[in-house]
Amino acid sequence: MSNRNKGTLLWAVFSTDISEQGSTMDRVDYKNIRKFEKVVKGQTLLSFIPDESGSIRLTEIDDYKGRNVILSDDKSSLSSEIDGYAYKSNKRINVDDVYHVLGDVGYETGNIRFNGPVVINGDVLSGFRVEAMGDVEIGGNVGAAEVYSQTGSITVNNGVVGLGRAKLLASKNIYCGFIQDANVGARGDIEVKKYIFNSEISSGGYIIVSEDEGVIRGGSLFARSIIEANVIGSENQIHTEIKISDHSANPLLAEMDRAREELEDAIKTHKQLIKQEEFLLLLKSRLKNLSQEKISELEQLEKRKKLILVKQEQLEKRLAEIKAEALGKSDDEKVKIMEFLYPGVKFIINGIELYSEEKY
Repeated sequence: MSNRNKGTLLWAVFSTDISEQGSTMDRVDYKNIRKFEKVVKGQTLLSFIPDESGSIRLTEIDDYKGRNVILSDDKSSLSSEIDGYAYKSNKRINVDDVYHVLGDVGYETGNIRFNGPVVINGDVLSGFRVEAMGDVEIGGNVGAAEVYSQTGSITVNNGVVGLGRAKLLASKNIYCGFIQDANVGARGDIEVKKYIFNSEISSGGYIIVSEDEGVIRGGSLFARSIIEANVIGSENQIHTEIKISDHSANPLLAEMDRAREELEDAIKTHKQLIKQEEFLLLLKSRLKNLSQEKISELEQLEKRKKLILVKQEQLEKRLAEIKAEALGKSDDEKVKIMEFLYPGVKFIINGIELYSEEKY
């Protein structure tokens, strides 16, 4: 009987922890430590294997039992009580359907990649990455880090201080206290309480910054429907670009883009023809007699120039018509400014460019 009480433990799901990755002389990738693994209800997590030379007692297996983990009737193994993700915390095995970080995401946790929701009580420190299949909720700040939600939303209760290197991407919505020096994109809506400074923001729905200060200053913002803030721009006239466009809802915008591309090509071609003509005229001035071939080339250039100019005029006229039509169909695409608009702000609404030149 005593022989059965001594043995070793067989881990069924985990890779080794940090202390088992190698000696102090080995290099450990602290950013990519494997910390959890998908399991199903009833799956064995840890087993006791009888062994006379073992250093573990059968009764010690219960010391590894954590949340949503059950001990077998013969007390020789631990298994999962639910479908979820298993991880070790303070020696114990826990299984959750939400990955919960009690502190910060940093060297202690490594990068996080989880096939479900992630809740972080603290900050996501600079240089680290969080990837989740579900929602991501962050209780603190995000530094120069990356946060991705493949099917859900991202919530940052404090804010993002990105130092020009932060990136947040969500399949649904993004909610944040403030955003500074970051790249942020959502297929859905973006709501910010305080301010957006010097950031690249893209939304498949609306962008609203209207609580507290409600300031948008610097950077570029794009939305498909509405951009709303209390204040846009600054006294120092920091360049700020506000763009609203929904090509899928307004086919005129796609036609406008095509017409612009054709006009740019026509202008470029006209400049090239002028250069060719100038070269042949210079050649003519230096030679007594220009060959018939070169004379014919000059005549052809003149004809092509006239045709290109006609095309330019037609494209410019069509662009003006499209802009007028697009402006009349822009009821759903709006910029709402509740208090002040400063000079230096560029607006592009359904392809139509407008500039603020004074304070309103």
